[in-house]
Amino acid sequence: MNNLLVTMHIRAEPDVVLVRQRARQIAVLLGFDNQEQTRLATAVSEIARNAFLYAREGQAKFFIDDSAPARLVILVSDRGPGISNLAVILNGRYKSETGMGLGLLGARKLMDGFRVESEAGVGTTVELAKILRPQEAGVTPQFIMRISADLAALAPSSPMEEIRLQNTALLGALEELRAKQDDLDQMYRKLADANAQLENKAAALERTAALEQAARSTAEAAVATREELLAIVSHDLRNPLNVIVNCAHILQLGAMDGNDADRVYKSASTILRSTDRMVRLIADLLDLAQIQAGKLAIKQEPQDLAGLLSEGVDMLRPLAASKKLALDCACKPGLHACCDRERVLQILSNLVGNAIKFTPEGGAINIEARAHGRTVQLSVRDTGKGISADELPKIFDRFWQSQNKNGDGIGLGLSIVKGLVEAHGGIPWVESKPGAGTTFHFTLPLADQPNRPSPSAVVAHQSMRAAASPPG
Repeated sequence: MNNLLVTMHIRAEPDVVLVRQRARQIAVLLGFDNQEQTRLATAVSEIARNAFLYAREGQAKFFIDDSAPARLVILVSDRGPGISNLAVILNGRYKSETGMGLGLLGARKLMDGFRVESEAGVGTTVELAKILRPQEAGVTPQFIMRISADLAALAPSSPMEEIRLQNTALLGALEELRAKQDDLDQMYRKLADANAQLENKAAALERTAALEQAARSTAEAAVATREELLAIVSHDLRNPLNVIVNCAHILQLGAMDGNDADRVYKSASTILRSTDRMVRLIADLLDLAQIQAGKLAIKQEPQDLAGLLSEGVDMLRPLAASKKLALDCACKPGLHACCDRERVLQILSNLVGNAIKFTPEGGAINIEARAHGRTVQLSVRDTGKGISADELPKIFDRFWQSQNKNGDGIGLGLSIVKGLVEAHGGIPWVESKPGAGTTFHFTLPLADQPNRPSPSAVVAHQSMRAAASPPG
């Protein structure tokens, strides 16, 4: 929108000077530097002089255009004979001994915007534009009022009637700006209220969408878990049950035909192995269900890690010896952790059991415990095949199994390890490279920490902790 600052008539030579003065005054008020003030005043005076020379009279109007970018616009118009060869002049091809056309070209070079309309017998209008400084780019009614008022104060000495007319026009413009300002203020208040209502509605919609998404995710997770459990029950539990049934038939037949005890012993051993696998599988499923429900209870008490690790190694050494694997542990005497002894033995059993599965004969497995700040860091290191980089992020996911799996288990062991470690307030992580072995680490709280749970305290694991980075 164009905001009129002042209109000036050009009827005599002094009026050209007055227009130039006005142009410089406005440039000063708008904050243009000296060079820009000179360029603006020169360009406006050249066009005003053309209006007086070729039409004997004209008019100059000064506006502020508040569109982006904000500009000072000067319209100089006359009702003279018009410019018949305008296109030639603007292209710079016109040659004149009197200098006609040079004023137009010179003014165009000095301004940011330049436009000419001319019609024979009707007259000529020249539009000059200068882009305002960046800090003045936000043109407001208050800004226009301030410029208009300052401009009125700078009115040059001239006939009293001219001053009265100009002041009347200026007061009218100011009154119009005040009315527009009132309208704008009212509009701004309405927009602010509308925006506040929209923001409240948007926030409510976002909360509703988040709740719906969370409920959908929970439902999808429950369905997925149910399907996984159904698959486990239908496959992994059915297999050992079939073995038990078949062995029972063999025992029955052996008893009927009087076969020797060796056959009975082998069948009974097979039944025991199958039932043991079922018991372990059911225990794992129960542990996983408790972890996911946040109801896993652990009994944290000060434990001597040297004795705990020794017990774990003694329990697992026969299994390691069956594959000719060396199994050792290292722990500084007197190192105590605040933990559930049976649960830590379960963690070690799962980790060492995995290491035995994936370590070739003749390899080695080492268990180490050492103090690390306020925690104890335990590590189970093997010399096995290692884990590929694309499998490492999934290693603790439930029901996940390596591509190198040997068919034993359903992928719950490491997920349970993660849940048990986090129930103690610890962090599990793994380091591995294909062909260079694997090391599983986890932390437990030191028994002598100031804020450790008191002995015999039963700690309920309320929720699975978010995955965290290992200690540095």
